Amino acid sequence: LDFPLYLLDGSSIKDRSAYGHLGVVTGALWTPRGRSFDGVDDRINCGDNTALDLNRMTLEAWIKLSELGIRHAIVDRDDTTNRNFRFWVDLNNTLYVQFWVSDVIKDMPGTSTLAANIWYHTVFTYDKNYMRLYINRVQEPSPTAETGDVDNDNVSLFIGISASLGTIIMKGIIGEVRCYNRALNPLEISRNFLATKWRYR
Repeated sequence: LDFPLYLLDGSSIKDRSAYGHLGVVTGALWTPRGRSFDGVDDRINCGDNTALDLNRMTLEAWIKLSELGIRHAIVDRDDTTNRNFRFWVDLNNTLYVQFWVSDVIKDMPGTSTLAANIWYHTVFTYDKNYMRLYINRVQEPSPTAETGDVDNDNVSLFIGISASLGTIIMKGIIGEVRCYNRALNPLEISRNFLATKWRYR
């Protein structure tokens, strides 16, 4: 999945990957830097597709928060009965990831505190050995060991909102979102950061 939201205007948008995922936009106004989410009900529904069944994965996004001390959804693929993964900013303004292995929740909290009105390149990777978080290509201190297969239930992927937890909604701007079916290595993450950071400075 590859959504350069700074390029894609309109209420129905198509990603730039080979799969051509369709995103249905509710609210989330276009800006030259990305889509602006109001923290109330804005969202992008990217649908359900087997290409989004990610056992090994990378979740990557450029984000800018407009308020602190609330939960901000980045990428989310779960509902009340089907749960795969969530990537968000938590109440303490750090990154947070959850995913499910055989219906058992796995958590990884970040350690670096994000500020308001500053752009961040945020990345989560899982290679079936470790979970890792990165901010601006710098890895958070402690990878978390995990080896299981991520649950891949039939459920839509959302940008900017959690389908099961309506209180987790982005309030700010998301510039671009990418999901890979493998874990990018640190060099690849650094290259992606360096290739795109000029847009968010």
